[in-house]
Amino acid sequence: MPCCSIGDSRLCCSGEPRVKEPQLKSKAPKPAAPLGVLPIHGLVSLDGVGVPRVTAHGGLAGWQRKRVLEFIEEHLSETISLSTLSAVAQLSPYHFARAFRQTLGMPPHRFHMNRRVERAKVLLANRSVTEVALAVGYAETSSFSSGFRRATGMSPTEFRRALT
Repeated sequence: MPCCSIGDSRLCCSGEPRVKEPQLKSKAPKPAAPLGVLPIHGLVSLDGVGVPRVTAHGGLAGWQRKRVLEFIEEHLSETISLSTLSAVAQLSPYHFARAFRQTLGMPPHRFHMNRRVERAKVLLANRSVTEVALAVGYAETSSFSSGFRRATGMSPTEFRRALT
């Protein structure tokens, strides 16, 4: 069967000899691809040459991401509203929330809470649980302990014991 309109089944349109595709000798059905693997048709280049570059659309711009993350770090112990963060990024709250999630993989509030817990882990090495709770913005030790347990699976005291 000709590959191009030139009519010669031995030559491709580039003038090079046509390469025969390997035929399976077995008549058994092909094994299915494992779950989570998509079959790829055609040649795949693993070195990136000739492969079209896919760019992600949406998300925060680099300068927006930098400004928002710096703002969160500077105000870690405070309650930060979505409208405040969106004003830092110069976006509407709706678009900011979507762009933040697309860029960082989680909503802004969860990111803020995770940063508080990470800071608390560092501070627990040499401070009391009450001091750490106040330092990361919790008004009461009990609310800090329940939030810390929810995030890490252990209480702040258990975490501190595991450090030594």
